[in-house]
Order: sequence, then C-alpha cells, then structure tokens
Amino acid sequence: MVEHNLSKKDITDLRLSVNPTKGIKNYERPLSPIQVMEQIHKLKESGLKNNEICELIDIDKSNITNYYTRMKALIPEVKELVSWDKTYSDRMTLGYSAVWHYSRFGEDGQKELYLKALNKNARRDEIRLMAQLFQRGFGSVEDCFDEIISRRGDEIKEELIIGKILDTPLIEKLKVLDSNERDDLLEDALKAIKIYKKNKLKFTLGTEKFYLSLVPEGNSDIYIKIVADGFEESITQELGKLL
Repeated sequence: MVEHNLSKKDITDLRLSVNPTKGIKNYERPLSPIQVMEQIHKLKESGLKNNEICELIDIDKSNITNYYTRMKALIPEVKELVSWDKTYSDRMTLGYSAVWHYSRFGEDGQKELYLKALNKNARRDEIRLMAQLFQRGFGSVEDCFDEIISRRGDEIKEELIIGKILDTPLIEKLKVLDSNERDDLLEDALKAIKIYKKNKLKFTLGTEKFYLSLVPEGNSDIYIKIVADGFEESITQELGKLL
C-alpha cells in the first residue's frame, strides 16, 4: 500500500472526478479541474511518483500532464474559470480541454487570451491552432486569436463586460467558494437588480471580477444598465447581502 496524505474520501472524490460515471443524467464530478490538480499536488508532496499516483486514482500515465502539469501552469485568473463542461447555457466558463494549450502563451499571453476566449467562446481546437501560430512567430496573441476566429465566418456579435468587486472582505469570502457557488450568487444578484434575462445574458463570477456577455442589439435595456455608472457598486452590494 502506497502511503500518502489524503483521506479515503479525498481519494474517492479524486477517482470519481478523473473517471466520471458515464450514462448518469446530471452527473457532477465531485472536484473541479483545479481541485483535482491541487489534490494530485498533495500526493506529489507526500512523495508519490507519477506512476504511483496514476495507479492510485486509476488513470493512464499520460493523463498526469492534462490533470496536473497543464492545470498548474495556468494563471490565477484562468484557474478560477476552468470547468469540466458547460453545465449551464448561461454560464461563462473556460473549458478544461480548451485551456490545455494556454501555457504555450506564457503568463502575459494568458492574461490577454482568456478575456478574448470568454468573449468569443473559443473552443479547444481553436486555442490549439492559436498556440501553434503564436509559437511559430505568426504575431502577437491578438494577431493569432483574430486569425483563427476570422475563419469562423459571419457570427453574432457579443460584447464582454468586466466589472470589479469593490469590497475587500467580500473578495475574501468569495475565495472560499467554488465556481458553481459563485455563479449561483451572481445569478441571484442579477435577478435582484432586474438584469438577469435567461438565454440572453451569459455570466460568471470570479473572486475579484465578474464577467457578463450579451448581444447589445435587441437587448439595449439590459446593456444600458450594465454599462451605466454605479453598476459595479450595485453588484458588489447585492453580493454582500447574499453572503
């Protein structure tokens, strides 16, 4: 028996997260991609080698790169937005497999890329192609992003709006919540100030920022409220009431 520093429940949650049960409707993995990475890191700290970790949690050795190395290389802004899949059509997330290639852009490149990826809902294969262009010296992150996105052809124009959480104690409270809990809070806050509109507004809440995306055309009533002065204060206030 290989000794490690995780409990039986931790190992069970880890196994169920990297080996999701197929065919069960609405099945949710116990851990997020970043939580999986953090648990694997603890196993490494206890002295386990990659092959021992793979045997313990029942994954192929090659998957250590996906579950650990690639996730560990992400910047904090990206880590808090990574999700296994898009459980909700109105939530804005960065897909687990779509961020595999983020590290190839470096830290500064990731800071620019993730905002563009949120705005355009960039897919895994698109990010991979962008990374290839970037490493071949095609141009800046923006150049590579625009080149790949332009290959989509005509599309509906969405606009990304980013706001800050303006209360430090609130930020500390948000840091202990997972991404689903934060997004549920933001949905309740948007409903409270009569901004929420199902299937029209996409959103996600980080620990220090919130992200909203919608098509301004046809949704001018919502868009005007979002870009108006005082909107960050309103969101911060409503979130504070909910926590």
